[in-house]
Amino acid sequence: MKKLLVFASVILLTSVIARAGHISGGEIYYEYVGPGSDPGFIKYRITLRLFRECSPSGNAAAMPANVILGIFQRNSATTSSLYLSPTVARNPGAGGFQVISITPSAHPCIIPPPNICYQVGYFTTEVDLPINAFGYIVSYQTCCRTNGILNMQGFDIPGGNGFFGDGATYVA
Repeated sequence: MKKLLVFASVILLTSVIARAGHISGGEIYYEYVGPGSDPGFIKYRITLRLFRECSPSGNAAAMPANVILGIFQRNSATTSSLYLSPTVARNPGAGGFQVISITPSAHPCIIPPPNICYQVGYFTTEVDLPINAFGYIVSYQTCCRTNGILNMQGFDIPGGNGFFGDGATYVA
């Protein structure tokens, strides 16, 4: 009987569908730092800012510790190729993110007042890029946006057992 109970427990625990929705939004931006370390290069600081719910419902993943950016060199007005894909660690301090809360009492016209709280993770790196007349595209892609975003239409994730989800791409 004990073996049957252990077997049934294992089956139940392994049959739970893992849903890792967590990212609510984000943005990517860059700034010119100055001349690069070599002639013909320019240094840029690239920052990705990701928003995650403070108290997500269900089985949510944590704020990522690292992200991989795609830096594409434009070859013409219509084509580009991957130039660099650095792995960028989350900025240190306060667990690598800050918490932003909106106080409902500051907005008395919103009834019922929502509980709005986000963890904001910052990922910053500096890169030297060769001067290029066509420029560059920097991007970050993620799966698994947070559940309950009302102004997006979900799609069936292949192999997701009917779970609908959305990803996101941030581009500069």
